[in-house]
Amino acid sequence: MKTMTFVFTFISFIIIHSPLTCADVNLRVDPLQLFYNNMNLDLDLPINDKWTLGPTLDYQNRSEDDWDINEYHIGMRGNYWFNKNIFSQGWYLGPSISYINIEAENDNDGFDSSGKSSGLEITVMSGYQWMWESFNINLGLGPFFHAVKEIEVKNDQGEKHEYGGHSIGLITELTLGWKF
Repeated sequence: MKTMTFVFTFISFIIIHSPLTCADVNLRVDPLQLFYNNMNLDLDLPINDKWTLGPTLDYQNRSEDDWDINEYHIGMRGNYWFNKNIFSQGWYLGPSISYINIEAENDNDGFDSSGKSSGLEITVMSGYQWMWESFNINLGLGPFFHAVKEIEVKNDQGEKHEYGGHSIGLITELTLGWKF
């Protein structure tokens, strides 16, 4: 929870103390992730007429085979608008890079075991943004690559669980945003 407090303080600091505060900023959230006990936030700060850059946060809390997994990604994402200015309706490309932290824990049958790992994720999202006065929706799809040091955790009974490693795949984006 200390990490989440730090992240929200960091994002607030960027908004308040940025020289870009005279310009519009866009805060986006993925509402579908909330149904899965996850959270995704992106803050778009304008760089010029075609680019935004800002912090991104993804927090996941899930269970896999009796294991509780807490995972967060914190990084930076840029967005490039192809035919129009930023914060307008149209096609975009959004490359990002994030630090990943993973904690796995199992207290099955009274035996506690846990492990931690970290790594890096690179994503390139491509999509379309619908924009109204201050409300917007982004729908996108793109490849991701993440490399996380493998966690090998053994409990007192000698059972082991491995999590992490390298992954390549596709990721989707459906965000609701508010420009202010």
